[in-house]
Amino acid sequence: MDLLTDLTATYVKEIGNHSLTALVGYSFQKMTSEWVRAGNDNFPLDGFLYNNLGAGNNAKPDVGSSASTSSMSSYFARVNYSYLGKYLLTATLRADGASNFMPSERWGYFPSVSVGWRFTDEAFMESTENILSNGKLRAGYGETGNSNVGLRIYDTYGTSGSYAFNDVRYVGMGATKLGNPKLTWETTKEFNIGLDLGFLDNRINLTAEYYDRVISDLLQTDVPLPFYNEITTIADNIGETRGKGIELTLNTVNIKNKDWFWSTDLTYAHNEDRWKTRRDDWTPAAYESPTDYIRSIYVYKTDGLMQPGETVPAWQPALLPGQIKIQDLSGPDGVPDGKMDQYDRVLLGSRDPAFIFGFNNTVRYRQFDFNIYFYGEFGAWKGRSYYEQWANGFVDANIVNKSEASRYVWNHDNQNTIYPNAIPSTYASYENSSDYWYKKISFVRCRNITLGYTVPVNKSILSNLRIYADVNNPFVITNWKGVDPETDNFDSSRNNAGAFNYPNVTSYSLGVNITF
Repeated sequence: MDLLTDLTATYVKEIGNHSLTALVGYSFQKMTSEWVRAGNDNFPLDGFLYNNLGAGNNAKPDVGSSASTSSMSSYFARVNYSYLGKYLLTATLRADGASNFMPSERWGYFPSVSVGWRFTDEAFMESTENILSNGKLRAGYGETGNSNVGLRIYDTYGTSGSYAFNDVRYVGMGATKLGNPKLTWETTKEFNIGLDLGFLDNRINLTAEYYDRVISDLLQTDVPLPFYNEITTIADNIGETRGKGIELTLNTVNIKNKDWFWSTDLTYAHNEDRWKTRRDDWTPAAYESPTDYIRSIYVYKTDGLMQPGETVPAWQPALLPGQIKIQDLSGPDGVPDGKMDQYDRVLLGSRDPAFIFGFNNTVRYRQFDFNIYFYGEFGAWKGRSYYEQWANGFVDANIVNKSEASRYVWNHDNQNTIYPNAIPSTYASYENSSDYWYKKISFVRCRNITLGYTVPVNKSILSNLRIYADVNNPFVITNWKGVDPETDNFDSSRNNAGAFNYPNVTSYSLGVNITF
């Protein structure tokens, strides 16, 4: 059950060229959950179904129940001010209290302020009004909070299995969670600056924005504790991250007359997320640095496949022809030492794409309408595909099916190939964490194509009648050789070899929209 109360009051005042709108409010939300289950077995007959659970003869019927409640209380205020409609100011303040924090940590205070300037309304811009129809410069700073960590401020205990004493079954109790009474709000602080431009009576609109975002006191539920503790993880506020990026949006009305209309929307976004501050007990590996990417990829560098006649690397004495050669890059003192260890591992890059984009076109001709939408990602590092996973001996021996790539694995008759031989490698753990299979991939996906026709109707009977045909995900253009560039997530370096995601589905539909 979810109960929500919102109370607001608004004040509006205009004095000459000044305009003021003020709002204050209070919000309270309470979320309650309860459930119960019951089960039995060994019934004398099947006719009871679930209507007579007591008729079962299980010595310990299956029962369970749970209840939880949480609440959020908020006070907020906002002021909007404008002068001459071209100088704009907005200021807000929120005070949020969450029941899943201790009273001393319960309340978080989150201010924000933004300013705007419609410079095309200035007198010195009058000479450009035939070309530049809209221009606005804006900047803002704001803070928001996150309390979504559950109730983790108290130690909890629960059943931990059943034990037999003197032929009697007893349910054991034990610690299930270690509480942290110092948990508090995760806070996001963001600064952004933007520019909005409109040209030719807003037939062309461009929006550009830069943002710098810092998330502090990150809420993490599985911070490790020393192994000798009964509970080995705890929830805590750890470190800071910093994300910076730009976003561009271009909208154009290419054709607009009595019969034809054609508009285009193009979006572009680039983002980079890095660590700003690590948690206090963070101990870096030799290949890590404090400000690495949030989704970093660390690899051993490789040097192709071992070929007959080549000298076996000293650090891979059991290497066979057709297996992956690992490079000895460094030792503790920065000089190659003839060993494979963490000092030979390096930062390859981030799992995030270099940029993402969207491209949408809408065309209307009289009663016909047509829409086509593309989106894509460029420059994302991606590891071995399922096609490559099934090619050789890097998979469970019980798996019978192999991909077609298994025909091209290295052997004495096929030495010019990228696929290692099918003999399980002594150095598989290093190979799975190497750069051998990584490549930068990009894709452009056609997300949707729709063609519609609006049937002329008598408005006294129907308001609108539209017939349409739609195809969802008809094709994708990519350099990725796996199942799907978005969903093929096999990556042995992240130990998710069993995580298979099916490709995006292509679907076709016909429909009718009727409005009375």
